[in-house]
Amino acid sequence: MISNQHQLQNLKAANQVLQQSQTWLAELLAQAPVAIALLHGPDYRIKLANKSMYDIWQLPPDHPPVVEQPVLTHFPIWRAWVWKRC
Repeated sequence: MISNQHQLQNLKAANQVLQQSQTWLAELLAQAPVAIALLHGPDYRIKLANKSMYDIWQLPPDHPPVVEQPVLTHFPIWRAWVWKRC
């Protein structure tokens, strides 16, 4: 039982370190002086986009959040480009 408790404590500590690292990376990328967007998966879901990227995309400040949305939802004109690359 002690071993399981120790493993659980180690797992919780590792999870906390991972969350802190993810937060640190997101903050670093948000402050980067270049445009950055992280896309994930076959539908190119936007996982992160910094202000410079929003500026390039010409999204107004009142635009709904694009994070976790497929990039083609907001930029359907890219569909032809994406399919040519696949």
